[in-house]
Amino acid sequence: MEPKEKRRASFFALAQQFRVIGPILSGVLVVMIGLGLVIGRIVLTGLVAAGSVQALRATEIDFTDEK
Repeated sequence: MEPKEKRRASFFALAQQFRVIGPILSGVLVVMIGLGLVIGRIVLTGLVAAGSVQALRATEIDFTDEK
């Protein structure tokens, strides 16, 4: 088999394998992106809540020090 034929056969085999592996990799990528969005949303919500609590604490009036 000549090098040109070997290259052609290799590229053909690669294309066939990609048809099998492509949907699997796409599914894994979709799951990773989905989980990242969910976790990011949870973290962002927690950060906003924590920031709100700190802002409310900063505006509290402490009446215990008054005489």
